[in-house]
Amino acid sequence: MSDDSLFNTYRDKSYRFISFDGLYSTIENQRLRFSRADQFNDPLDNSPFLMDLDWENLSKKGHKLIQHATKIAFERAFSSTYICCFSKTYTTEKSYLMWAHYGKSHTQVCFEIDFSKHDYCGSPSEVVYPESLLEKRNSKKIKEGELGMFVVTNKSNIWDYEEEVRLVFDIRYVKNLMDLKITNDGKNLDVPFNPKLISKVIFGYKSLEFDQLKTISFFNNIGHMPRYEQMIVDPLTLKLKPIMYEPSI
Repeated sequence: MSDDSLFNTYRDKSYRFISFDGLYSTIENQRLRFSRADQFNDPLDNSPFLMDLDWENLSKKGHKLIQHATKIAFERAFSSTYICCFSKTYTTEKSYLMWAHYGKSHTQVCFEIDFSKHDYCGSPSEVVYPESLLEKRNSKKIKEGELGMFVVTNKSNIWDYEEEVRLVFDIRYVKNLMDLKITNDGKNLDVPFNPKLISKVIFGYKSLEFDQLKTISFFNNIGHMPRYEQMIVDPLTLKLKPIMYEPSI
């Protein structure tokens, strides 16, 4: 099996939904923020319940023991794993929910990295959304050494609107930890990043011109000019679509 198959490698344009403050920090500090695997909002995302444990036996011993056993197992396997999430698109009907949730009611921003041109952190891994996480977990087809990628790249299909790809970073395999910054009591990892890898910036429909112009200023200060777009509502289709950004006069 090739590494691309094992890691669900995705080599294409990908989009990071982020707050304006988060984008400013990314540009100014030249670091991309990752979150530890146990910090996500879905209890079945990066979940110890997807691990190969004796669930039939554990289920007989009560909730508290299950909670304790899964916590210990997960910490041993994934406490060093950090993730940065992207989406495959920002323009589809499903992306409307991305702008609503991660774009904070369409007020924030997203940016593009073309992973077909830039091999940053080994390129992202594509998330899959099986019809049944339970059946997939119990299928017993997960080979030794593949558990980690299975856990971090399989999510409930209620999340398939995200069309997610993930940069996955395990600090156990980093030779020079001095380049990394672990922050927020270990909940986040700031990884060196060249903001000139950002090829496009898309402003949310309700974003403020103040934030838009500030973003452009940040990029001008580092001598970089990505493509800028603005999301609008098309009155003929009642759908979101991007147009080339033009500041008001």
